[in-house]
Amino acid sequence: MHRSALRVIPVAVLTGAALLSSCGRGKLEDTPSPTSPKFAATSYFNEGKTVYLVADTRASWLVGRDKFLPLFVAVENKTNDMWGVGRESFVLELPDRTSMPLATYDEFDEEYSRARADLRAGEPFVRTLSLAFPQRVDNGPFSWLPLDFYPIRGSRTFPREEVQIRAGQLTLGYIYFRLPDEAPTEGLFKLLFRPRGPDQTFVLDFVPYKPSKR
Repeated sequence: MHRSALRVIPVAVLTGAALLSSCGRGKLEDTPSPTSPKFAATSYFNEGKTVYLVADTRASWLVGRDKFLPLFVAVENKTNDMWGVGRESFVLELPDRTSMPLATYDEFDEEYSRARADLRAGEPFVRTLSLAFPQRVDNGPFSWLPLDFYPIRGSRTFPREEVQIRAGQLTLGYIYFRLPDEAPTEGLFKLLFRPRGPDQTFVLDFVPYKPSKR
């Protein structure tokens, strides 16, 4: 799997995108394009010395602009320290620089009706992940942990607020952002990720929707 450097924002300049720095091999510039490297056809990744972050946009690509933006994310902890990955760890930055927190579980449960379809849409992403991060149940080196921030109705799973991951562990699942009515549909979106542990915010640049025909 081809890999590239993960960009890092010091916590003090979380909203200062022009001050992004890099670690690892290569450099990704803070410009309107390009996106982060492709992990698969509809997913993007960024990697550094401490974390591997990947997000799949197939669910939003299939449906188009809607009240909620679904992202299927996976995070690998590459350090020997325990991390906490919580709801506050993910922030969406829109092309107009507006920052959005994750939707609450109640918003998702009451207003969102495509969760099961999203799971089906994410199946190709899971298959690709299984090749890049083979699970221990299949004699691979990685332990997969469900993120479970947004369990679907009837699953008998309670929504989690935080997941703990250590070295060799991968947490994955859907996250949802509730967008304002006037949110842009085109341009470069940013997923900002800050786990509880490293004093860093990691950035992934992506395009969530199929480009409109002009």
